[in-house]
Amino acid sequence: MSFDYSLCGLRVASALALPDLLPWSGEIRPADIEITLGPVPARLPEATYRAPFLQLAGKDQARVEIHAVAAYHVEHGRRITVAPAPGGEGAAIGLFLLRAAFPIAWMQRGLYVMRASTVEIDGHAVALAGVSGIGKSTLAAALIAAGHRLLSDDVSVIDADAAGGPLVLPTAPVQRLWRDSLTALAIEPGARVRNDPRMEKFEHHIRTAFQPEPRPLAAICNLDRMLRAQPVIERTTGAATLQAVRGHALRLHAAHKMGLEPTLFRQVARIAMHVPHATLRRPISFDALPHFAGALPELLASAGLRGQP
Repeated sequence: MSFDYSLCGLRVASALALPDLLPWSGEIRPADIEITLGPVPARLPEATYRAPFLQLAGKDQARVEIHAVAAYHVEHGRRITVAPAPGGEGAAIGLFLLRAAFPIAWMQRGLYVMRASTVEIDGHAVALAGVSGIGKSTLAAALIAAGHRLLSDDVSVIDADAAGGPLVLPTAPVQRLWRDSLTALAIEPGARVRNDPRMEKFEHHIRTAFQPEPRPLAAICNLDRMLRAQPVIERTTGAATLQAVRGHALRLHAAHKMGLEPTLFRQVARIAMHVPHATLRRPISFDALPHFAGALPELLASAGLRGQP
């Protein structure tokens, strides 16, 4: 049985059910990416880089392995073969397909992959970037509660070479949030992300507040937290913008080992040239989050970022 899905505007034909994704509703055409079940080699014969999690053979072949879940063979950004581990959970296999294997496929396809949640604010895409645990998904959830729409959660895919400027490609209408974030925003938790009672992270499906069409990237906000009650936003300029955009790239080490440095340099330069960047420091308190989310569009506009028309 095969399933047809839409991801980043591409048609994905999958042997695995991926309920997080929207069904394909575009024109009938050959699949852009195929997901198959089958054997995955333990070692890539021509690998130039080997580590427990990742093997790379140039830019077109990669092997990703998640212990006790699955191994994934990613080829040319067009085919991913999945070999489930004995006892691997179906939900976890799909989760790491989307979060670990697909980012490599996007890189193989020449797209820029950013550690960011992206929200549409008044027709413009605002990327909330930052390190793991800084609150990207939580702030995005607060903005959705304030009436805005999600484009991507935690990992954003950017077409840096789009004719009109960098474009955010929509991923999936689901977030994964820690229990304290759900409680603070009065969101009912969905299924656990992993079948592990020690992991208090849950799915939050938001199909009615998802933007399924690409949107121009209008601003990048590097998130930070502070104890002060009032948020602070500081524009980044010059070489610091280039450094910041490069630092937001997911799997930077892998891009280097794949020989994608020239591509990455061009992408970073184009994004830095077209998209304003700022550091956004928000109050650390969950109590201040709804008010902060409501005030964010005006705060972005006041700093000269294109968060609203």
